[in-house]
Amino acid sequence: MSEKKWDDSEIEKLLQQVPDIKDNRSKEDILLRLQSDDRLKMNSNNINKKVVKWLPAFVAVAALFILSIIVIPVFQNEEQEMAVTEKAKLDTANMDMNKDRSISNETNRATSVEDDNLSHYAIYPSDLTNETLWHIGLVGDAGMSVPVTFLIPEAHIKHDFGNRKPTTVDLYNIYANRLDEEALGFVDYHPYRGTFSTNGQTIIQQLLPNHAYDRSSSSLDTFKQSILDTFYDFDEVLFENNKQQRIEFNQVGKPSQPLKLTNGKNQQGYYKFKQSNSDEYLASNFGEKFETLAIALEKMKETPNDVYTTVIPEGVDFEVLPSKEYTTIQFTHSLDLESLNGAEAMQLIEGILLTAASFNTQIKFENTVQTEWNGFDFTSKLPIPIGANPLPFILR
Repeated sequence: MSEKKWDDSEIEKLLQQVPDIKDNRSKEDILLRLQSDDRLKMNSNNINKKVVKWLPAFVAVAALFILSIIVIPVFQNEEQEMAVTEKAKLDTANMDMNKDRSISNETNRATSVEDDNLSHYAIYPSDLTNETLWHIGLVGDAGMSVPVTFLIPEAHIKHDFGNRKPTTVDLYNIYANRLDEEALGFVDYHPYRGTFSTNGQTIIQQLLPNHAYDRSSSSLDTFKQSILDTFYDFDEVLFENNKQQRIEFNQVGKPSQPLKLTNGKNQQGYYKFKQSNSDEYLASNFGEKFETLAIALEKMKETPNDVYTTVIPEGVDFEVLPSKEYTTIQFTHSLDLESLNGAEAMQLIEGILLTAASFNTQIKFENTVQTEWNGFDFTSKLPIPIGANPLPFILR
């Protein structure tokens, strides 16, 4: 047969030839036959006992299995949820703590910066790196000149002047009409209504017929003071009309005389001036001049009028001790600068320094609690400021 090849049709034929097998016994006969068989009785009892013994164990195992399927994931989910919740709480707490720490650090940092970098009202030689100093007298909202100083970046100077060092007239001619005075909080006063040229150390200003700088004595004083606050590296300014003749100002009644320039050495005391926008500056009292530094410093202890106020805080007094090399300011009572408002303390120190600078004199402070404060070393004489009221260089 192994050698004979079978196919499905032959197998089907053989199956059809198998005779039908029939069992004519009833179900009752078969059951009685099985019950009378002793072998089956013995095996049945044994089987029943085994089943009875095994069934509770099976049920218990099954129950445990089912419980493990149902309960364990529930516990696991609850544990996971609890873990997630606790982690979220912990993360939130950490975030809050870090936030609080960050806020605290920022506050401390801001306080530190505020304490260590109070706004200055003067510029010193050490402040110059690659910038060019530009002085100009801007007009405040009370109608008087306020000396301000800009540090012009070298890139501007290179672009506008190349390698040539510009004079104050050059700087004025290039930048005065582009300076955004109103953005800085001042009156739109510049450029002057006229043109500038130079002849050696003399500046010639040719004013337009309708310049209006002489409509009143105060407006003429403001005009001249702004000239003094603007031009430093020349000796004098001549005022001419469009016919190149000495101009006659209405308030003078005769041809104008040359205005002598002092390069900032105006022999003036410095007071606090507050704009309507609350910005504060240090300026002279309408250009008032004094014979000596000692007289100027003594006058500074008093508020001169409603426009300017003294920079000497109430309760602070000092003695002026001149010498050949410098002038000593000796405070009557030990001065604790930290006990003053930061701006007030800076105005006190730099108001005195600017006043001394207008006399080309150095200052040494004595009897201060602090030996160093905000960059000042009170153990030695301090440098002479080279400019007042530094401002950002904002052009239109």
